[in-house]
Amino acid sequence: MNLTPKVGPNEIGKTKGFFIMKLSLEDKKEIVRLYFDEHYGFRTIGKKFSIRASNVNKIINGYKIHGETYLIHPPKMHNYSPEFN
Repeated sequence: MNLTPKVGPNEIGKTKGFFIMKLSLEDKKEIVRLYFDEHYGFRTIGKKFSIRASNVNKIINGYKIHGETYLIHPPKMHNYSPEFN
């Protein structure tokens, strides 16, 4: 007998223990400090703050390009009209 696995609302959208959260300015500064001063990797920092390594990467790259202002006001996504696109 070959049965398909049961998939329900508890199985859909799981993020393997990570969740999206808004980081405080102090948390972002600590992420930058751990990366540059302590030489921690993206995954290690991500686990410490319960965020994905890709989000740590975005914070570090934004900091490299824009400096501390990126930590305070990261750029927002823009919605353009269909005529503009």
